[in-house]
Amino acid sequence: MDCVPVNQLTIVPFYAGAVLFYGYRFVRGQGGISTPVTIRLMVGAMLILAAALSESLTAPPVWQHLSSLLLFHQGMLFTFLGVDYLLNNQRQQPILRHKVLLPITILSLLSVMIDGLRLHVFGRIAASYQPLETIDYLAYLSNYGVQIIILALMIMYYGINLSKHKDIVYIFRRALCMIGFTISMVCILTTRLKFLFFMDSAQQPWSSGTCQINLLISSIFLTIGFMVPHAILKKVVAPISWLVHSRQNKIDRLIDNLHATMLIIVPSIQLNNRSIRHMRAFIEINDARQTIWSHVIQEHPITPKEDAQIIIELLNQGIVIIEPGDYTPPPLHYQCPIRHNIATARYLNQLLMQQVTSTADLSKKSINGLTKN
Repeated sequence: MDCVPVNQLTIVPFYAGAVLFYGYRFVRGQGGISTPVTIRLMVGAMLILAAALSESLTAPPVWQHLSSLLLFHQGMLFTFLGVDYLLNNQRQQPILRHKVLLPITILSLLSVMIDGLRLHVFGRIAASYQPLETIDYLAYLSNYGVQIIILALMIMYYGINLSKHKDIVYIFRRALCMIGFTISMVCILTTRLKFLFFMDSAQQPWSSGTCQINLLISSIFLTIGFMVPHAILKKVVAPISWLVHSRQNKIDRLIDNLHATMLIIVPSIQLNNRSIRHMRAFIEINDARQTIWSHVIQEHPITPKEDAQIIIELLNQGIVIIEPGDYTPPPLHYQCPIRHNIATARYLNQLLMQQVTSTADLSKKSINGLTKN
């Protein structure tokens, strides 16, 4: 059983390049958060490179194969530790006290022990087409289970971290890394564990062509995500940044219009606290909505369309609300207030445009009538 999910010789150039790249960054000594991250990623790349080189030898002895297996797991673990430090900036946590280090190391050692109990006649399955034994299944599951756990943790951490940032370049870089790790995990699941459970044991355990293609794609994503400078990525994502900023500006204008309209109806909810001016529109829109709907009997949740319609009615009638009413305002249809506000602002904009169009049509008809007379 190979200790890496693809042909070992194929991954050597990628990890050799990673070692050189992170070694160069370490020698430069940029300091700050990049130094501990660089060390972890460089150690991880070195361990995986050593495992690949060791396993690539023809018929390595059992102890060397088991050492390669342990090195590969630890290399993946150090890569995860680097990713975790990069995403969460764990300045105060020593690496030996990381909550994942001990459990993953124990699982890796158990995997090595299980693999050591196998009959290590390399090529036995492929050459003699003998069926897999129970110990073979356990070795496969433990080895690739450790790899899948580490990759799943990295993907999960990236997913959590992406939701906390708005910078397009940062999101693009992290998304590429996340995709690269996801492809690696899918490669293991589809080519190794699928063989273990769904294919005849006499067949080859994987498609080398499929693995190499997946490796190439994964390596491209990881190389761009980890190694390409910020200035280059900024130029690459410039069109995406323009589209995102354009969309955000449009949303901001909609929210500003909703905010201004609500202030006309409920002027008493305006805040004078300048320290929260960046949240003022959101707070005042929510307060105005609560005040408006406290005068209405309604049991079902408020939809954005209903919200916009009642605003238009009050605006057309020139009603100004000074105090809250006697009823409890119903909840919103959307659990996310921001999403509700955006949808309400869009409906409100549509209703206002319809009124303007109707007014223009009436004016045109009146002018035509006067002209005929």
